[in-house]
Amino acid sequence: MFQANIHQAKTNLSQLIQKAEAGETVIIAKAGKPCVQLTGIIKQERKAGSLKKFSHAQNTDISRILESDSDTADLFEASSL
Repeated sequence: MFQANIHQAKTNLSQLIQKAEAGETVIIAKAGKPCVQLTGIIKQERKAGSLKKFSHAQNTDISRILESDSDTADLFEASSL
């Protein structure tokens, strides 16, 4: 744990952020009393293929969408394009 007063925090914000990203807890104090805590954010690992359901290959057939949704079909046909 690292503690800094507000003036130090303003002057050295980049260094404090680096400490927080490295896993250290940074406390910012006002008049010697802790008031703010900085901690790093744990980044989640990305999994390959997690967006497969949004693949363009599955969603390119507009006629299939229009057949199943008459309200959308009406709006699509009424457009000036």
